Amino acid sequence: MNGNCHFMFAGAVSAGVAVNLDNFINLGLQIEHTPATVTLLVMGGLLGGIAPDMDNPRSHVGQLTKPVSTLIGRVGKFFGKKGFDHRWILHDPLLHSAGLILSYLYFPPMLGFFLGTLSHLFLDAFNPKGIPVFFGAWNIRLGGIPSESKGAVVLTWVFTILVILISYLAAGDCFGLWEMLKIWLF
Repeated sequence: MNGNCHFMFAGAVSAGVAVNLDNFINLGLQIEHTPATVTLLVMGGLLGGIAPDMDNPRSHVGQLTKPVSTLIGRVGKFFGKKGFDHRWILHDPLLHSAGLILSYLYFPPMLGFFLGTLSHLFLDAFNPKGIPVFFGAWNIRLGGIPSESKGAVVLTWVFTILVILISYLAAGDCFGLWEMLKIWLF
């Protein structure tokens, strides 16, 4: 998937969590529902959605963070990573899952960021290469859709719309969703 796809899907996921924050609190999660929390969830999700591609010097975020991208590439080569395949440690779901858990326990403002990175990995799992697990010991592949294809964009839109629908239904805002759809469609 390209950066736009990751950005859009991560925004939908983090906004969906923000919209349903009260539901998560009712489940026993210890998160404050404040405007700052909602803002950090959404903004962190947007940034996290593109952050894993920092290890690709050819990606847009890799170009914006050239020194960091170059450093990650050199560290990767030191550990045996070859070529321009950027999927290495920043695409390992174990790293980001641990980050999500640790941020919940010790620094909740980072929750959005790790939701965004995990949404990035979810989309990348549909790529033919999949995503590496446990430093590349094996890969998770959920599909064979090339990153820059029209199919990748369609898949992203389908998942984004599903996340939005599920988020609004979970929030109990069915009537508001219907009103919004009527405005868009009619």
